[in-house]
Formats: sequence, C-alpha cells, structure tokens
Amino acid sequence: KSNLLYGRVTIPIYNDDHTEAVGFMGRSLNPQCSICKRYHTMSSGCPNTSYEKIKSQKWLNSKGMSRNKLLFNYWYAKEYIEESGDVILVESPGNVMKIVQAGFNNVVGMFGTILSKNQSKKLDELGVKRIFLGLDKDDAGLVAADNISNQLSKYECIPLIPPVNDYGDMVEDEIISFFSKYDILK
Repeated sequence: KSNLLYGRVTIPIYNDDHTEAVGFMGRSLNPQCSICKRYHTMSSGCPNTSYEKIKSQKWLNSKGMSRNKLLFNYWYAKEYIEESGDVILVESPGNVMKIVQAGFNNVVGMFGTILSKNQSKKLDELGVKRIFLGLDKDDAGLVAADNISNQLSKYECIPLIPPVNDYGDMVEDEIISFFSKYDILK
C-alpha cells in the first residue's frame, strides 16, 4: 500500500509515437471531501501529514513522469489534428477518453490547467489552425481558458466550456449534441 497509485484507476501514458509507456496517472476512487476538498474516505478523516495530503489528491502521476513534455492521447490524435487543423484541448485523461468515445479523435489532454511551452510546440508542429478550449467549468478551468487564449493568440481559440463541470460528467449523446453547435472537424 505504500505506492501512491495503489487503489486508483491507473492509466498508462505513452510517448509521442506510442512505442513506450513513459509513466502512469492514477485517479482517486474516493469522493471529494466537503471539508478539505481532497479525495479520501470519510472514515479516514481529513489528511494531516504531507504524505496523506499527497495521497489524497484527485490525480497523481508516477515518479519521473514529466507532464509538461507530454499531451495525453497525442500519439493517437496527431493524425486527426494534422488532417483537420482542429484540436480539442482538455485538462485530463478522463475528459479525453469521454470525447474520443463520442467520436471526436482530435482531442488531447494537458494534465491540468497549464499549457507548457513544450506542449504548445507540439501543437505548432501539427499545423493547428483552431484550438477548441474544452476546459472544466470551474474557476480554474475558466481562468486557464483565458490564459491559454492569450498564450496562443496566433491561433483561433474557441471556448468549448461544457454545460456541466467537465466532459467526464456527460454521456456520449450530450457531447455530440453540444459539439454540433460548433464546426468541429473530427
């Protein structure tokens, strides 16, 4: 039980060519605590130690994985992005998987709300023309959408904030219906 990813839904993170797993991300299975806003069982009480606070984060990644050098699903989406010129940029692997399940293959995740220079460069190399900013409908996601729009001002950045907290909370038909209001090329 000493592994920080123990007891989490764990997702492999691949390099840009899908030739090797470069790390793993794990999402907590615990609910968000209404008191401390962390993710833990209610019977265990709110975390006190540094280790408990780390362990109770919503997402954790394996040791040595450099999030700012990767985009989740890049290896799969790059062909679709190059072909369409469109990319849907979201925060998390869960949102990526939900959108791909709805039939949109040109989606990548940033592993949070900050788009690094390395990640931005990857989008440049694909010849992106339009970026649909599908960040979460919370304060952090809304601020990040503005920041990324400013950071990527050379592109047409289109807010794609979901009608609920995030795409993980939507079913396939809701995503398709929501996206139909935009001219998103798959």
